[in-house]
Amino acid sequence: MNQSFDSGRSLLRKLWVASLAALLLAHGAFAAPIATVEITDGTVFVARASGKRSIVATGSTVEAGDTLTTEKNSYARLRFTDGSELAVRPSSSLLVSNYHFQEHQPNKDNLVMRLLKGGIRNLTGLIGKRGNENAYRLDGATATIGIRGTDFVARICEADCAQDSKAGDTGKRSVVPVSANPIAARLFSAEGQAMVTPMGGQPKPLKVGDPVYRGDTVESASPGFATLVLSDETRVVLSAGSRYTLTAYRYNAKAPDSGTMITDLIKGGLRVVSGLLGKRKPQQVKFDTVTATVGIRGTNFDLVCAPSGSKNPQDYTPESSVALPCDQALYATTRDGEIEIKSGQHTLVVPKGQTGYVDAPGATPLLLAETPGFMRDNSAPKPELLDIDFKQLFGLDGNSMSEPGLYVEVKEGRVEMTQQNGQQITLNVGETGFAGPEGTELFRLGSTPSFLDRDAYLRDLRVDPVSCRAN
Repeated sequence: MNQSFDSGRSLLRKLWVASLAALLLAHGAFAAPIATVEITDGTVFVARASGKRSIVATGSTVEAGDTLTTEKNSYARLRFTDGSELAVRPSSSLLVSNYHFQEHQPNKDNLVMRLLKGGIRNLTGLIGKRGNENAYRLDGATATIGIRGTDFVARICEADCAQDSKAGDTGKRSVVPVSANPIAARLFSAEGQAMVTPMGGQPKPLKVGDPVYRGDTVESASPGFATLVLSDETRVVLSAGSRYTLTAYRYNAKAPDSGTMITDLIKGGLRVVSGLLGKRKPQQVKFDTVTATVGIRGTNFDLVCAPSGSKNPQDYTPESSVALPCDQALYATTRDGEIEIKSGQHTLVVPKGQTGYVDAPGATPLLLAETPGFMRDNSAPKPELLDIDFKQLFGLDGNSMSEPGLYVEVKEGRVEMTQQNGQQITLNVGETGFAGPEGTELFRLGSTPSFLDRDAYLRDLRVDPVSCRAN
């Protein structure tokens, strides 16, 4: 009898414990870890949703609802269960509001964080890359950051960023800034669908406003055209069906003499207005084809590729919908200034209003008695007539900025910043955005502020906090 009573009491106790555990788990008392602290340096705290506060060490876990805080000269790096990595710089505070990741439930993915102060660098994991692309979000004081599979830096500035900029370094040791491949150009306008093929990548549609990087190849529609504006203010209009590669491009407004521009016309034709590089260092600007290289002297000109044997205009009437490969003859007309055509060992200067012609690779270039009608009547827009707001395209100079607000720099992927008033901008690789503290300012920066570029803790995701070197 007693044995039966004890067995019943033991069963009741087990049921009570199981019910209590389920109740506590439902109320978050036994929250599952969502991230592990891979490394810490200095003093790092975590505050639970319950209010409990404890010091974080390597191997500690983080739960949904936790707030992670780094003290001055302290640092932490976390790895989440979805594979994302997060570095937190000194004097920062980050709240992980919501987190849900189950391997077989991609549509339920969710990660919402709030940067309360300081700065982070984040490399996203599976959340946001599978299922719902809007599942990954970082909230700032006045703006929300939507993540599209990316590596980015975010920092809230108060007076500290101005102090960092003045000091010239935000880490323990001086560092050399490491920048992503900067944006070389943007698609300003197009008739028909323009396409871009990244170096080593696959073709994809190019929309108006989209960035073009060094090594990218752009193709215009046929019929149609595409207009590129480069960051040095060069304007290039691709005629119907043309292919054009930004082979080598470097331009820094702070050091224009170090710039260079080498591009390749693969097929079709171009209408060009040279920019600041062409005016300041024309010898460092080249437009290549298989047939010849065109050098500029601060000028406007047109190029058209044609079949060999087209010296006499009456012998060649190009179809507007057909773009020919640039491995035979080349026409070059100067609309303003002058250009230089180099083919093999031969060089020809083409003055304003005249047309040069090269019949084949290495052939001697010569001036034509008259400009062919198809060059005079080019249907593609004249780039010098376009009304372009360069600050709107490439942003304000951010090199010396340190005003209070939220700064976001994209190292890889894409970020959408949305201000409280509904204003939104899209940041691509190499771009930095700024959201003002009052919730009314949101714009892209043409260059990354020095306090972000020089931040020893965030210049690389896997940095050793002791030496401030990548590991």
